[in-house]
Amino acid sequence: MRKHGWQLPYHPLQVVAIAVFLALGFAFYVFFMPFVCRKVLEYVVMGIYTSLATSVFCLYVWCAATNPGDPGVFKSKKYLMAKGNRKSCNFKDCREEAQVVTTSNKLLDDEIKIEATGDNRSQGIEKKTSEDGMFYCCLCEVEVRRHSKHCRVCDKCVDHFDHHCRWLNNCIGRKNYWKFFVLMISAILLVSTIFYCINSNQLIMY
Repeated sequence: MRKHGWQLPYHPLQVVAIAVFLALGFAFYVFFMPFVCRKVLEYVVMGIYTSLATSVFCLYVWCAATNPGDPGVFKSKKYLMAKGNRKSCNFKDCREEAQVVTTSNKLLDDEIKIEATGDNRSQGIEKKTSEDGMFYCCLCEVEVRRHSKHCRVCDKCVDHFDHHCRWLNNCIGRKNYWKFFVLMISAILLVSTIFYCINSNQLIMY
């Protein structure tokens, strides 16, 4: 079970993203900035680029370091064992987890029995399950929220799962969705600033 995007092994696209970011930053300050025509404009562009680069760097680190897992996953036996560097969890945690799993299995068995007998009480159980908004994930072996989805890459359920980003090597969910959205906007503005400097240099050459 992966905790976050900085956990080994790194994805090749994650390494490429970091390398491209560093290369563009080096090229901007060394090759692009010195050839901007006006000194005042040079300071303005440099301030904008530095602010955007800092924002992209901080947001990238934050989004990759966030654990977007469902709150129920943090109580699962798999997560507790991974958190302890594959050491077994203590007796109390394991006992509580066993009780949660046993209760969930009993509810599932009751639903199956009631549906098989055609009892009208099945509607009441289905309604209770919907109101609680909790579902049992067989892969995580724990109860998770209704809008959570299991990511097979990270091997855990993610709260409000959107997608697994290979560039971040992490899932995008409720805990880092808006930060990821701002990261994408900042990255677009950063690239636009670089293209502006390239076009300015081309105009000076001609």
